[in-house]
Amino acid sequence: MRDIDISAWIRGVGRRVEARVELDELIRVVILSRTYRTPRVEVWDALTSAARLSKWFLPVEGDLREGGHYSLQGNAAGSIRLCRPPERLAITWENAGEVSFVSIELSEDAGTTELRLEHVNCLNEPMWTQFGPGAVGVGWELGLLGLSFTLEAGFEMQLEERMQWPQSEAGKALIAAGTCAWSDAAVVSGEDPEMAKRAAEATRAFYTGE
Repeated sequence: MRDIDISAWIRGVGRRVEARVELDELIRVVILSRTYRTPRVEVWDALTSAARLSKWFLPVEGDLREGGHYSLQGNAAGSIRLCRPPERLAITWENAGEVSFVSIELSEDAGTTELRLEHVNCLNEPMWTQFGPGAVGVGWELGLLGLSFTLEAGFEMQLEERMQWPQSEAGKALIAAGTCAWSDAAVVSGEDPEMAKRAAEATRAFYTGE
């Protein structure tokens, strides 16, 4: 695994947590953003090509077009609600009997691309209380880290190595820093600081296998 500047990574990821009320229902939203030194069409291809997804995220099967259905190996499945190359992708995220919604927007400026990811209604209330936004946020950050390597450094990890990396020393350090950053974002959004701290520790322990 390549060396990682953890402080630079933490600074380079935008994190926001929102609570919205829609039809009298509380909706939780986790939002991440990161800028890549790569043209938008290249980022889009890495996000939507089955062959490329398997090299930095997870193997995927299905009809990968608007209206189609996808399945990620050992993880989520869902439908492709919107596909507007190379700007916007929206999918359902169906996992463990729960359905939530993920959207990705890409905007380009002078050859760099900002990726903005929203995961809407990402956790049920008991899971949110236990783990907070980091449960989803850290998972997506680990994916975006793999995307960074493949886009900006031409570096790829085998699937088995990617799955084991969170238990490495570098992985544990990145996850610990990320859970703290998501705890801070939760407090900014109005969460109780002590509850946010406990949730961050639970998330850290989950991802590191402790």
